[in-house]
Amino acid sequence: MERGSFILTSPFPAVLPLCVFLFCSVFWPILSYFIRYLFICISVTCFLSDMLKGIPGISYGVIMANIFDLSGKTAVVTGASSGLGRQMALALAKFGADVAIVARRVEKLESVKKEIEALGVRCYTHKCDVTNTDDIRQTVEDIEKEFGPISILCNNAGIGLFDVAEKQSDEIWNAMIATNLNAHYFFSREVGKRMIERGYGKIIMTGSIHSVVAMAELPLSAYSTTKGGILMMVKALAVEWAKYGITVNAIGPAYFGSEMTQSVINDDNFLNVVKTRCPMGRVGREGELDGAIVYFASDASTYTTGQYLAIDGGWTAIWRRIDCCLTADRLKMPAVWSDKKENAGSGNRTRGLLQDRILNPAPLATRQSPQHDSSE
Repeated sequence: MERGSFILTSPFPAVLPLCVFLFCSVFWPILSYFIRYLFICISVTCFLSDMLKGIPGISYGVIMANIFDLSGKTAVVTGASSGLGRQMALALAKFGADVAIVARRVEKLESVKKEIEALGVRCYTHKCDVTNTDDIRQTVEDIEKEFGPISILCNNAGIGLFDVAEKQSDEIWNAMIATNLNAHYFFSREVGKRMIERGYGKIIMTGSIHSVVAMAELPLSAYSTTKGGILMMVKALAVEWAKYGITVNAIGPAYFGSEMTQSVINDDNFLNVVKTRCPMGRVGREGELDGAIVYFASDASTYTTGQYLAIDGGWTAIWRRIDCCLTADRLKMPAVWSDKKENAGSGNRTRGLLQDRILNPAPLATRQSPQHDSSE
């Protein structure tokens, strides 16, 4: 067929004007609106980029989608066989971290490991005596061989043996210092030197409300000394290691329920003290530490170091004189347990102690504090 005849018989010449008409009357307005919308989006993006580029933690033109995400990071939690250590390990795992859990009770660690792996992350258990520096060194080496570089360290191992100061034995004092204070330092030192080489790290210490306040109802001189030491250790290490991209912070929990503390915090007289001392009137619940742990472990806290965060229901937010506030009626204590004091116009006031079976020095030498997990 000749070219001319194709042109004459083809339907395209007739359809072409219709296509042009439809494009100009229908499609072009839609396309023009789209182009305008695209230019507006580009303009707004450029404007926001200029506004946000100077804000720490926000790269130029980019807002971090999930600053709490711990995926791809390795965390180590000491004293993780039960109590607060277990809660910390689970919190880190929920946000994507692979977790190495350390304690002396291997059978307890295996139980926690199953809970962590059920969250879809890896878990590694390692037996360690945190009072032994050789054990600490070997544990850190083994964890990094198994999981790679440690990004997060939660120093949680601790014990709580207590007695009145004048009867405190050398053995109790030395055990408290070795586990609650020295172990935190030695573990931080071993992990910290590796973090320095990599220019990044998150270290979290388990302090206590007794890092900043004592307690008239319980003889906690040794315990409070170790926890106060943790607070200054955090500040000192934070100052030394800030230049290496390492943050060091502490949590300060009040009394939380755990395997170790149930027999104490379920005592009615102790709970009456909690109701008096704590504005929320209760002990902590499982999960209420998670937010603080994940915050300090994540990039949400890149500009936060040397800090102590109390998780205490308001316990340390107030100051109370015991002889003005802890009345026998409020504590619901029989008079025989109270050291009464007559005040004109104010009735009987107690400056006293808890029920004798809580503060009796004889069993206290072997009793553990209701504060947090032991190193076992």
